[in-house]
Amino acid sequence: MPTNYLVNLSILLGIFISVLLVIVIDYFSKKSFFGTPISIEKVSSCFEEGEKQLNKNLRIGFWTLLMAIGSTVVLYFSNGEAILFFATTLF
Repeated sequence: MPTNYLVNLSILLGIFISVLLVIVIDYFSKKSFFGTPISIEKVSSCFEEGEKQLNKNLRIGFWTLLMAIGSTVVLYFSNGEAILFFATTLF
């Protein structure tokens, strides 16, 4: 298969997926609860839940970054051993 064909196909698929995502996000944002009044208690509970999710995502991101740096350090000092490369990639 020629490279030009694959490049054009990937560009078209990228545009199609982007347009489809914009349409789907717009549809669900219009269906959401925006425009309805919300009580103060509901707003405060939403902020508390959002803070919990943010902290959880920050911890996951921190540990993922730490593991990636650890794998990079191991690969740097491994002297090009292929088995170690595949093991750290799998990890």
